[in-house]
Amino acid sequence: MKLYYKSEFLSLNPKQSDINVTDSENNVQYIISGNKAAFGRKVRIMNVSGSEAALIEQKFSLFVLKFKIKVGEKEFTFRLKHQANGALYFKTDDNNWSSTGNLRDASYTIVSQTGSEFTVNKLNTNDNGATDTSLIGKIENAYNKMTTAVVREISGNADTYSSEVLALAIASDMAAAADNNVSY
Repeated sequence: MKLYYKSEFLSLNPKQSDINVTDSENNVQYIISGNKAAFGRKVRIMNVSGSEAALIEQKFSLFVLKFKIKVGEKEFTFRLKHQANGALYFKTDDNNWSSTGNLRDASYTIVSQTGSEFTVNKLNTNDNGATDTSLIGKIENAYNKMTTAVVREISGNADTYSSEVLALAIASDMAAAADNNVSY
């Protein structure tokens, strides 16, 4: 499984359109849409047939940034955690999912309780080069933009988790942006 999306859906720009999530062949697999409010964000992940694959809702808490994630009949809470060195990671309330690495770096691993691992990497489309410029070019053309952008690549070995992993990666982006008090 390899999925790609542009993280700019977090932008507070009210003109921002939905974001396509594509596979390595540039086929749309999911569509991300949601409100652009600074607080209380709600993001929907729709599959290509138009059915809701996942829902992410920001929840308010005094000291912990939380998101309720619903994938099919499953529902769990994503909690942002801080390490002593300032790194960000997450755990879910059901302990089925967690992350290793630093969410701030946008390069981390999502780990399931069963041991499946999914890597999330940031691909940059700038003049300094990127790991796969031809793929990034295809993604840029699909979004009809040729500007500097941040593209996320999710890779792993189990397609059955794709909706959950995508929802966790998007919640991670939202949490890291909120923790830094920025939107990107």
